[in-house]
Formats: sequence, C-alpha cells, structure tokens
Amino acid sequence: MSTVKNPRRKKQLSLKRDHRSVYGENTQAGRKNISRAKQHNRMVERRVVHQVLHQLKGDINVDTDADADTASNVEFEAKVKMADIKHRGFKKQPDVPLGEVLKQKKSNKPTRHYL
Repeated sequence: MSTVKNPRRKKQLSLKRDHRSVYGENTQAGRKNISRAKQHNRMVERRVVHQVLHQLKGDINVDTDADADTASNVEFEAKVKMADIKHRGFKKQPDVPLGEVLKQKKSNKPTRHYL
C-alpha cells in the first residue's frame, strides 16, 4: 500500500518514477535486440583481434629481438583497436520518465479545426 495519500501527489510521483522506452520499437523487440547488439559487438571485437594477431603469424622471422618487437607492436595495435571498437560499440539508451513522454506526445498532437 502506498504511503502517499494525496491523489495529486501520487500522480506526480507516478509520472516521475514510471519510465517508457522511446526508442521506437515494441518492448519484445527491445528485449531481443539488446542481446543481439551485444553479441554482435563481441563478435566484431574477436574478429578484429584475430585479424591483428594473424599479422603476427605471417611476420615471424628468425631474429628473436625483431619477433619480440613485432609482437609488442601487434599487441599494442590490438589493444588500440579493441578500445576503439568498445568506444563506438552498442550502448543502451535509458528509458524516459512517463511525464516527459506525455508532454512530448501532447506537444506533437495536431490541433483540430472544426468547420
């Protein structure tokens, strides 16, 4: 049972606390697409690291000092690319309070002109 007894105050709190998704898709699609987007990000990260490390496999020489130097350069390149991908990757958008959603809907509502 609510501790707030005033109906107006109760409605104000409801509009502030309740949130709605404004991303433009239904709720079921949102639940599925968030996990798909995260999965896609992880796949891209693994692919990029594999491509960078594959360069190291092709560049192996007899000189061990050069190998260590090349390995450290490739490792650094892999870390830089991973950071770039994570920065540009998928980010969830927070839901918007219900009060703001209703204000936006009301402002976009066309006015009716009666003849």
